[in-house]
Amino acid sequence: MKTFRILILIAVVVIFLYACAALTTSRVYFESDLTCVIGRMNYLTFTFKDEFGNPIANQPAQLTLMGKTYIATTDDYGRATFSILATKNFEGTHTATASLVYNPSISISVTLSFVRPNWLVLIWFGADNDLDDYALSDLQELETVGYNQNFSAVVMLDRPIGKQDGTYVLSSNGSRVLIDPYTDPYDGIDSGSGDFLEEWLTKQLKNFVANRYALIIWNHGNAWIDDGKEQFKPKAISYDGPQNNALTTSELADAIRNALSKVGLQKLDVLGFDACLMGSFEVLYEVKDLAKYAVASSFSEPAYGWDYTFLGGISSSTDSFEFSKRIVDFYREFAKRRSDYQTYVGIGLSLAVYDLEKADDLNNVLNNLAAALMNHTGVVRDLNYSNVVTYVDNLLFDMKQLCETWSDNFNDLEIKAKINSVIEKIENFVVYYYAEKKVDNSVRQIYHPLSIFFTTNPTLFSKYQTDYMALSFSQSNWFNLIASLCN
Repeated sequence: MKTFRILILIAVVVIFLYACAALTTSRVYFESDLTCVIGRMNYLTFTFKDEFGNPIANQPAQLTLMGKTYIATTDDYGRATFSILATKNFEGTHTATASLVYNPSISISVTLSFVRPNWLVLIWFGADNDLDDYALSDLQELETVGYNQNFSAVVMLDRPIGKQDGTYVLSSNGSRVLIDPYTDPYDGIDSGSGDFLEEWLTKQLKNFVANRYALIIWNHGNAWIDDGKEQFKPKAISYDGPQNNALTTSELADAIRNALSKVGLQKLDVLGFDACLMGSFEVLYEVKDLAKYAVASSFSEPAYGWDYTFLGGISSSTDSFEFSKRIVDFYREFAKRRSDYQTYVGIGLSLAVYDLEKADDLNNVLNNLAAALMNHTGVVRDLNYSNVVTYVDNLLFDMKQLCETWSDNFNDLEIKAKINSVIEKIENFVVYYYAEKKVDNSVRQIYHPLSIFFTTNPTLFSKYQTDYMALSFSQSNWFNLIASLCN
């Protein structure tokens, strides 16, 4: 019995000593998600406490991850937060160890998973002009989305002279973070430069990885108009005011093509134009090999542009078509909620998803139709086109409505068949859309919005001939038809 009591006493003492040891050991707690997203600034927070459970405040802490050491200082609550910009080389599982710099024994090791998002969204905010405030508004929309590990966003922001230019990413808490400041705000960058777009796009595609890729070009837009002029182009896409420069259609296509080639990527999943008038077949034909889908407006866009909260619903299964549809749906609902909706619908509102893989099919049948119509230029020239929607007066016409006008006025069955083939291919090309315009106090729906250059006016043709010749599409029979109509 006496021996038994001694054993019990020893056991109690041992338990007491272990308890004391536990009470007198400093602790480190990991407060963040174990999953980090490539293309985001990931914040990893560790809390350091002493043997009495009190926070260890205002002490340097270190995090070792993939052979690199990051430094942070604990706050009043003992929390040290480390900022980790996850690039593509982080992909996979890695051990991270956090400790106090002056007492490395106070430490913790955690296993982190770095995953690629479903979408990498690259946005080119060329706001060095009168749209600066609207760029900031769209950035705020991005931030209101909050954290969604299914997408990462990398933004190039070019602002007016005296304001900070640079590249931003979203963080793990949804806020934007400047990762690459362009150091001299009084010198500025040229967002109207094809070389700079190529350089920037190449860098981001090399640094980050995702299952799918979208590039959105944000700015003023003017389709292909003024592409051939050497002088200042006031509304070509990505207009940079102080630099007196903007991207022509061919410069844009070359920059994207070269960047994709440098990183070994065949094409983008989505190419978006948050800009006016870019839903032109001439523009879309120029970029047909650069993305699966394009999203663009045939009309001028209101300055507020797209609603970037569409990204909030991106899921791990969102494919290229669903991604594009969300842009259109959110744009439509955003426009209808606004107090200035009636004003803009009077001008015309549209946004459409274009299946770029169908561009050649449409071009082929359009070539056939144009060749046939060249034998009937007198009839084509004399028709009344006043009921055809124009996106730029007397210059950019709705392609489908042009075809319907010809169908109503030609009895030749062969020509009618060619017209119907074009209409069918337009409907295959414009796969999702929103388009409406107020006419005579009622809102008129526009089906399969897609603009194309058309004129029978020799003066207009002469004025824009040089611009048109800068396009790949100028080699088509469509250009020859217009030339014949204007002779």
